Amino acid sequence: WGLTGLWHGAAWTFIVWGMYFGVILIMERLFLRGRLEKIPVICHIYTICAFMFGWVIFRAESIPHIGSILSALAGRNGPGNLIELAEKNFVQLPQLIAIIAGIICAMPVSKYLKKFFGDSPVGRVFIDVSSAVALICCIFSLAVDSYNPFIYFIF
Repeated sequence: WGLTGLWHGAAWTFIVWGMYFGVILIMERLFLRGRLEKIPVICHIYTICAFMFGWVIFRAESIPHIGSILSALAGRNGPGNLIELAEKNFVQLPQLIAIIAGIICAMPVSKYLKKFFGDSPVGRVFIDVSSAVALICCIFSLAVDSYNPFIYFIF
């Protein structure tokens, strides 16, 4: 797993990132697998938190930067919320909508929608069309951003 991290970049943060996921996999296999499967909500929250922490490690510029990002996420830089960020134009309406949609879609929404609609053809069409619209919105959002070359061309 350390080599996997090294393959992603020649910095200590990438090696720590690879080792982090190696430790997570070992812990899941040895201790967590049966326990997490018993409580799906906890399993879902655990997965999201584990991956979010992994992305912090991956994105950090240095080992100390990991700590500063995590402390900022914990509120070290003072209280803040989405409304304050929107008022100061740090987060604009499209980003706010994307954040809210991301929070909703991070939950097993389609599973509950399928259960709610049952075998209704209208329900299946609604879910399929909603998924297609979300995909198109994501593609447009990525397409209008500034030029961003494929990450592995940088190496």
